[in-house]
Amino acid sequence: MHRQTQHFDEIIEHAASLAHWSQHYDKLTPGAFHGALQDVQLNGVRLFRETLSSAVAQHTHTPAQCINLLLPVNLPSQPNVAPNRSLLADGLNFLPYDDDFFFVTPPDTDYIVVSLNCQVLEQLLVAEDVELFYRRPRGYGMKLCAGGLQGAQVAMTGLLDQLQILDDLNDQALQNCVLDTLLDLLEPQNPVRLQGLGGSHQHIVKYCHERVLQSPAGESLSILDLCRELKIPRRTLHYSFEKIAGSSPLTYLRAVRLNAAQRSLTEHPAPSVADVAYRWGFTHQSYFSQEYKRLFGHSPSAQRR
Repeated sequence: MHRQTQHFDEIIEHAASLAHWSQHYDKLTPGAFHGALQDVQLNGVRLFRETLSSAVAQHTHTPAQCINLLLPVNLPSQPNVAPNRSLLADGLNFLPYDDDFFFVTPPDTDYIVVSLNCQVLEQLLVAEDVELFYRRPRGYGMKLCAGGLQGAQVAMTGLLDQLQILDDLNDQALQNCVLDTLLDLLEPQNPVRLQGLGGSHQHIVKYCHERVLQSPAGESLSILDLCRELKIPRRTLHYSFEKIAGSSPLTYLRAVRLNAAQRSLTEHPAPSVADVAYRWGFTHQSYFSQEYKRLFGHSPSAQRR
């Protein structure tokens, strides 16, 4: 068994800490960042818990040959923002299979991911129980009753907490505990209410996010440029960002460019602050430094050092 618990005050380090799980994070809200990761790996079953103090845009590629389930522990709704469909806050989320998945999480998010190797799953369970996992479509959330959700949260968080103090819990005991908890949720007698994850609003935000990252050096795309490319009115663009990210397109995309600048400043050798500012569309270095410090809590030159 491999297990680790880590704490972070840099979003880049947090995103890079999950071995064999491809992801990158963009911090969206200003102020200090605090993140934590509990990760347990054994034969065919992986269990990890992430807590993130800031709103974060997450780009993830789920591993192949695995069923990946996300159980929210705390996925708070944002004031004056309609609940989005990136993740189901009151249910079990079946992440896409061996595919890219984009979602935005609000501040103070806490969730657990269970990754089950398909081959090992078929060895551990009889065919009828394996089918309970396979029959659920990927990229969907399954709503749970309040009692079922709370029971799963208590079981999974309790198991991870136990693993910090116990040395004699073997792989088989952990496998059984995780699978028993999940099978209770997937039993046929539980009514299944599926909800597709994502949707058109998420697609719009994801397109704009990636378009900004792929823009040539020095280019600063306007909101109207993006509307023309997407062939949508400005009000639709604004509504999509408010619904998915709880912010305006301008605020969100500025944060995306600042996160890209932060990654550039951690390169070796690091380019100059002026070059990084120009690359990511900031024509005034003083404005770039001001906004960078507001989002990350320190100056670009301190990051470069």
